[in-house]
Amino acid sequence: YSPLIEHDDDEAHPPEAVERGFMGRILSKRFSGTNANTETMHMYAVAVTVSPDVHIIRKFANSLAALFFPCILYFALVLVIRESSFPKCNSMTDCASGTYCTNIKFDVPTSLPTYATSLPTCRDCSFAPSNSTEAEEVCPALFPSNKWKDWEIVDLDHNEFLVDANISSKLLNCVSFMHCSQTKKFVGKCDFINLNQKKVDMRTCVIFIFLVLLWALPISRDVEEAFTEEWVLDHHLAGSLNIPAEIVRVALRIRRCILPAFVTSATLVLMFTNDTSAKNIILNFLAITSITEMDNVLAALFLRPHHREMMEEAARDVKIDTGDSVGTVFLWSRVQGLLCALVFLVGLTMMNSWIDNCDRLQEALGYLAVTLTVLFVVGQAIYMVCVKKSTETTRKRIFYALIEVCRNLYAIMLAWAFNFLLNSLLIGVRAPIS
Repeated sequence: YSPLIEHDDDEAHPPEAVERGFMGRILSKRFSGTNANTETMHMYAVAVTVSPDVHIIRKFANSLAALFFPCILYFALVLVIRESSFPKCNSMTDCASGTYCTNIKFDVPTSLPTYATSLPTCRDCSFAPSNSTEAEEVCPALFPSNKWKDWEIVDLDHNEFLVDANISSKLLNCVSFMHCSQTKKFVGKCDFINLNQKKVDMRTCVIFIFLVLLWALPISRDVEEAFTEEWVLDHHLAGSLNIPAEIVRVALRIRRCILPAFVTSATLVLMFTNDTSAKNIILNFLAITSITEMDNVLAALFLRPHHREMMEEAARDVKIDTGDSVGTVFLWSRVQGLLCALVFLVGLTMMNSWIDNCDRLQEALGYLAVTLTVLFVVGQAIYMVCVKKSTETTRKRIFYALIEVCRNLYAIMLAWAFNFLLNSLLIGVRAPIS
């Protein structure tokens, strides 16, 4: 947990430049534990970049590693959303109700970074290429021994109809029609989401509410740790130009502004695309929560005692408030976590009415994540404009708020660029196992 840090009256306060940023404003009282050492990989990167005894090459190496961790987590979350919305398939039976397996590529509106794929994917049956008239004219000739007449009892698994690059487009259209005629039941709805929601009862609702509050805690804690680490960074380097420190700052902004939003969307897509049962709900929440703890797990795994001593040294001058005040950082991080929880519950309840086919699931989740990210960025800017400092004019507060917005937008663009480049590099590479 995290009470707030305050500088004693008899000690020098941080330079004014520290208080110009969002961190300085909400951390005039601050953070948790026995000191400001969060004992994460990013705290170690902060300690390295602020240490005058560390070689510049090591500072760059650690700062780039610190940036890599949240970027690869963002990549993983986007991939979860993408592949859960359009799962890869080998046959019609691999796809959920109301969707069919196809190797035909066509564009789907999306607010997430997209990339081409050479593998078949599941798409909504609303876009199946054949109708009943075309099927009756074309399909019987493609099936031997009058098999088309008995299509309702044909097993559409990979043994009968393997969907790959070599399958005839006409045959694929006929098999798609067969499959969709059996599984597509709801017009203007995504079938598997609609069917999953019909399984929810009051006991499931209680589990959702209880687990989503537990799920929000690591999100809040990660935001709180990122706040603390940036404050320690500013405490040592305010007013000076340090490129490794700025790289670490970008990593911390990604953790604060982007990851909570995409964790929310990734959790939602797991709930929609898996069978609604208490077991699956718990496992899905546990899986996402374990990913958000990556920074702490890696620190426990790789950092040795002398690394922890370096972090303690970096955090030593940042004093802890021992009063009863929880402080603004604690409140802000909890607001972000609870806002994610609220958006999760609203999305879980309303998604079935927001989309008219399964192909729009990724688009809706992308807009949800982007909206949350914008709320975090704009909320911080508004806070900076509204909180008055005795030596600041309104114009100066607006100027500092715009600087914070630009820094956050830069972090967002960098994360997006990393995801796009990594997808571009890996999409055409066959995995060794295949």
